[in-house]
Amino acid sequence: MIRLALVTVCAAAVAGVAAAAPPQLLHPASLHAKAPAWQNATIKDDPVKASNTLGTITYADAGPDTRSTQVFVNLGNNAPLDSRGFSPFGRVTSGMGVVDRLYGGYGDQPTNDQQQISSQGNAFLRKHFPKLDSIVTARLSG
Repeated sequence: MIRLALVTVCAAAVAGVAAAAPPQLLHPASLHAKAPAWQNATIKDDPVKASNTLGTITYADAGPDTRSTQVFVNLGNNAPLDSRGFSPFGRVTSGMGVVDRLYGGYGDQPTNDQQQISSQGNAFLRKHFPKLDSIVTARLSG
C-alpha cells in the first residue's frame, strides 16, 4: 500500500501533498533505479487557464519551471496565486468535506524538513508529525 503524507495544512489556504515514501518502497523494481532522476527533475510551467479556487489542485513550486512531485489542494479562493504562475490542473470532485477536516495543527512546519522527508520518507513524518493525515486511496476520473 502506498501512503502519501499530507505534509502541510495551512488554515483557509492550502493542503499540501508530497510523495514521502522512499521510492524503493513504492515499487522496488522500477522506481528505485529512477529515484535520483525524479529527485532533481522539474516540470515546466503550464499557462494559467483556471483560477486557484476552492478545491482546485495545483503543483507547488519554488519559482518558474520548478514544479516537481508536490501538489496542493486550495482550501479557499487563492486567486492571487494565478498571477504568480500557479496553474490548477485538477479539482476535488467529491470528498471536499474530508479535505476540510485534515489535521492542520502543524501548519507548514513539516515543509521545513524537506531533506529528512526525502531521505527517510514516511518513517520520519510518522515519528515527528504523527497527526499528519495520509492519502491511502485516490482515483482519477474523467
